[in-house]
Amino acid sequence: MRVTMPVLFAYLALTNNSYKPPMEQEFTANVNNQIDIPVVINNPRKHTSKAVVIMIPGTGGFTRNMKFGNSGTDRDNIFKNISVSLTQNGFSTARFDERGYSCNQSPTASERCRNVNDISKISSNTQQDDTRKVYDLVKGKYTINDCIILMTFSEGIIPVSKLLEKRLISPKGIVAVSAPMDSPTNLMQWQMVGRHMSRLSIVSSSLKEAQRNKKSYDVNNSTDSDNLTLSDLSNKKSLNLLTAAYKSVMNDAISRADSEPFIWNGEVMASYGWWKTWFIDKVPISSRLRYYKGPLTLIYGSIDSQLSVQQQIASGSNLTGTINREIKVLNGVGHTLGVDSLLGPMSDGGSDAILRSIQSQAARC
Repeated sequence: MRVTMPVLFAYLALTNNSYKPPMEQEFTANVNNQIDIPVVINNPRKHTSKAVVIMIPGTGGFTRNMKFGNSGTDRDNIFKNISVSLTQNGFSTARFDERGYSCNQSPTASERCRNVNDISKISSNTQQDDTRKVYDLVKGKYTINDCIILMTFSEGIIPVSKLLEKRLISPKGIVAVSAPMDSPTNLMQWQMVGRHMSRLSIVSSSLKEAQRNKKSYDVNNSTDSDNLTLSDLSNKKSLNLLTAAYKSVMNDAISRADSEPFIWNGEVMASYGWWKTWFIDKVPISSRLRYYKGPLTLIYGSIDSQLSVQQQIASGSNLTGTINREIKVLNGVGHTLGVDSLLGPMSDGGSDAILRSIQSQAARC
């Protein structure tokens, strides 16, 4: 595993005492004359902006704030807080409501407003279309040395990688947080099989150690045994059970019409056209980035529960197109770079790593 040291600050930050709320502008990105994507741009009040950072979320159905935490505080609004940090340091930011999740941001609006009809049409293609239109809108309004930097979270790198492969966007930098670099099929197979096998291996090792020490072992207090009993701890049997479950879900997904709504936990989440790509798209995301020639920073948390950091680093290390590739692994944080393995709020170290990476990339514009 290659871990880099954080780069030095390229710009001086304003102190909290001198900071004022950034100027905010609201725009609309129209996609194929079918749907409007609300976009909010925040600008630093006391600076000429050094670059504009477009923030692209992953799976989950997010508004511009990307609320994804369990603290019950404003710090759960991941993108909102990163935007404040960036504008304090002289950058403009662009955030958008994902298709079907616009709340118009009124004071009384729910954080998760849902237009089921729009959500049911989400596919890999619509994600690319929406991302491209937001990019084009921002590029048309900002000519800051043509310095547009993309900050992606999780699967947000996937539509970006496909647009780069088609050479439809040309950012000057990319900072990708918890980004899969492996193929979607490998990522899904790991989430449904490999992740659980890793946890069972931990349980099995702990059980053997306890038996050696003649101590009792409580599987219910282990690291997420996924409701598998001790009799299922045979690696071969567990692997067969998990693989069979994976194949069942895969076959069901592939059998569905692309236009059929995909329902998860009782809610429409997308179309099956989107869901089945996780079982049929075997192209590594890293290979789709081969035409990108700018700086790329990958930031991971060491306890991420949603992807194998080692696998992503291995795939990301094979990148050949980028001029400057950097991989950072932050110890003790998870998928959202917070203390939880999945959820936020983001740690100060996580937000600082993002800021420093963006500063370094902007210095090259």
